[in-house]
Amino acid sequence: MEPLISWIGNKEKEADLLLSLFPLEIRNYYEPFVGSGSVFFNVCAREYFINDRCRELAELYRAVKGGRERFFRYLECFTDAWVNIDREYYLLSDNFISAYKAFRTEIVGFNDMQLEVHNYLSRIRYENVFNMRLSDNYSFEVEKRFHVIRRYIHMNREEKAGIEYDDGKVLRKIRTSLKASVFTYFQNIYNHHTAQDDLRTALFYFLIMYNSSAAYLLDKHREFTVPYMGEKGNDRRLEARIHEFKTPKLRARLNASYIGSSEYKTFLNRTKPRREDFIFLDPPEPGNYIQNGGWDFTMKDYEALFHYLQYECGGRWLMVVRNGEKIREMVLESPFRTAAYSKYDLTLLDVNDEDATHLILCNY
Repeated sequence: MEPLISWIGNKEKEADLLLSLFPLEIRNYYEPFVGSGSVFFNVCAREYFINDRCRELAELYRAVKGGRERFFRYLECFTDAWVNIDREYYLLSDNFISAYKAFRTEIVGFNDMQLEVHNYLSRIRYENVFNMRLSDNYSFEVEKRFHVIRRYIHMNREEKAGIEYDDGKVLRKIRTSLKASVFTYFQNIYNHHTAQDDLRTALFYFLIMYNSSAAYLLDKHREFTVPYMGEKGNDRRLEARIHEFKTPKLRARLNASYIGSSEYKTFLNRTKPRREDFIFLDPPEPGNYIQNGGWDFTMKDYEALFHYLQYECGGRWLMVVRNGEKIREMVLESPFRTAAYSKYDLTLLDVNDEDATHLILCNY
């Protein structure tokens, strides 16, 4: 099965290699840092216990597991909007490029260009893009005007600097600015809608799938500010992936799963894995605030994790960590079995091999 979501640090490419190292028989499967679920969705066990400290990510798993109607209605609204804004763009594309050419050749000045573009944008009505009311019209109007006018100014500056823009390139940039206006409209709703409900969960999924880094980065105000991914996202469609959320195979896997959203040790102490169970650990990189959804995982956290695995854990486990000087020192000093691999060619290596990008530890 495919991962549930694009997530920084996911192990989709390495999944087959890692699965080949798992025990042949697993009663219950545990994954305290589940992320995208690349490994979880492809391992076989009786029951599954997954967890992620990112509450928004855990809530996405719960929404899909529960088949929550409102969650899927919101996703349908978002995917329809992504198609509808294209329709509106194509209907007005001749007008947009004519307005830009007049501005480029200084037939009209900046103020007149703004008025003309505002007139065209006002024809893109809220109800023609969104099939349900998510907020007031004004917020979407502001985003449209901001992104398209800014794009006109940017293209004009680049042309004056010697960068060539043919009609096709101009239209691609205008289309991208309209897509960005939908993205940032959803982003603003997300940042102001703090209730952890189906709307916020659906917005979280959409924003992660279309942002420029597949990262859940929160600023100092705990707002999600990563920008739209740009032209490569214009033709990205999520309908097929959302359809997979409803497939019997995926639903059966989630229905056999406990989904937690706590710190890893709290999760493991609560679920109490035994010797015949198996734990796969893929902890965040040290200090990678971006990857962790607004919380840090430090070297002290790694030391505590190593201590737990050595002295408190009752189950079999395998852990994969990013190769680094401090981490490697901890690995070499540990009593665990170790190996390494390169994420580029997915071959097992010695821990001290300079080509090793990741280290593997296990207790079996």
